[in-house]
Amino acid sequence: MSESTAEPKVVAPYRPSNKAGEWALPLRSDPPWLSLGLVASTAASLGGFAALFRWFDPRVHVALSLLPGLTAATFLSSAVAFVGRRWGGSLELYAKNRVLRVRGRAGEDVPWLDARDNTTFGAHVLEDPKSAARVFVFTQGEEPTVVIDRSGAKLSEAWERRVIRVDFANLAVSAESAGAVEIAVGASSAPMLETLEETVGDALLIRQPLPSGEVLLVDDKSLVLGDRRIYFGKDVTARRIAIATPAGEVLGLSITHDLTSILFACVDPTAHGATADVDAPDAYLHPALFAALSAKLSAVDTPMKR
Repeated sequence: MSESTAEPKVVAPYRPSNKAGEWALPLRSDPPWLSLGLVASTAASLGGFAALFRWFDPRVHVALSLLPGLTAATFLSSAVAFVGRRWGGSLELYAKNRVLRVRGRAGEDVPWLDARDNTTFGAHVLEDPKSAARVFVFTQGEEPTVVIDRSGAKLSEAWERRVIRVDFANLAVSAESAGAVEIAVGASSAPMLETLEETVGDALLIRQPLPSGEVLLVDDKSLVLGDRRIYFGKDVTARRIAIATPAGEVLGLSITHDLTSILFACVDPTAHGATADVDAPDAYLHPALFAALSAKLSAVDTPMKR
């Protein structure tokens, strides 16, 4: 099956008039008028059905129109919210001097990534081979930060080396997830990639501090966790298993090489595979990190034992 190579039309540049040198990428978020739009759509639905009922039969009590009116209002409000958020709202991703911030019109200002020192952060790209969707995953603080991009912007050679292909049908990340934002329709991630271009070439794929005090370090050749190091190669075994915990089954990733073994668990998985009564995992990973490591190591699913 052939795929179109034409890049989607994007709006650029994203430069605020009073912020010379900064890129501002619109994010899918609530526009300022959304609350008023939802109220208006609800009122229009209720009023419309009340008038319709009265027109058909004046003897029918107007209260009978509430149920269909509220039902219609639910669908209409959902459509208004979808359209309003699709092209961006009150939030923007600002990029300047290898620093990313999320800012809002109501005064929100959230530090996102400081990439001025390429030894203190990790960056990789999850890409769905079936679509143009990409997820940029940045690891620096206690939790990963994720930028969802469906624009299909062209990647430079430095970014292409960081692409890990993952089936997004199994990736539980969306714009509603904690620490995640999505670039608005019609916008492109190109300005963000340009901002980080000078430093991303030497950065790690993953640099994730863990609650244990250890730091997970992953580059293109190896994985380091504390004093344990696993070099990627044909001798490494990676299996997805279901780990039995008091709270139920969680999806785990078992990595072994010679006498070294590491066990990770996904924080929000759909458990499958064999149930294993094992010790506590070394770390619970964000779904994006779990998917990246599984794909990087070509992890296989352990068949259910009966």
